[in-house]
Amino acid sequence: MQDILEDLMREFGLENFQKWKYNDTYYVVNAEQLKSYNGRKPSFRLRNRDRIDQESAPRKSAQIIYTKANEITPKESMHNRYYSTRKEKLYLSLDTLEKLNTLSDIPNTKIVNKLTQILLPTLPQTISFERTFSHDPK
Repeated sequence: MQDILEDLMREFGLENFQKWKYNDTYYVVNAEQLKSYNGRKPSFRLRNRDRIDQESAPRKSAQIIYTKANEITPKESMHNRYYSTRKEKLYLSLDTLEKLNTLSDIPNTKIVNKLTQILLPTLPQTISFERTFSHDPK
């Protein structure tokens, strides 16, 4: 995968390389409390991300994400179907926190109480992954 990224960087003249490690904790949203709108379905996560290719401050946030998948209509007949996903996020930065593993780590009790109302009391799912990318800052 690294070789492919380096080939693409050379081909398109990209120089800004970054590598991040993500630790997300997903909670189940109570559909009666937090409705979908315009075909967008809500989800909630706590996100911890750290840049691992160089020294930087970790980033932490609580996010309500509204997601909608749309099929990309092909110009010609194809055997596969493709879907693009659009996300809209309500984002609460929690970078000042030392840790963000559970809802109780959020220091604002009003926010925690509201989240407790809109989330189901089920065990959250934790997902960890790395993302490597390059882009042109222009």
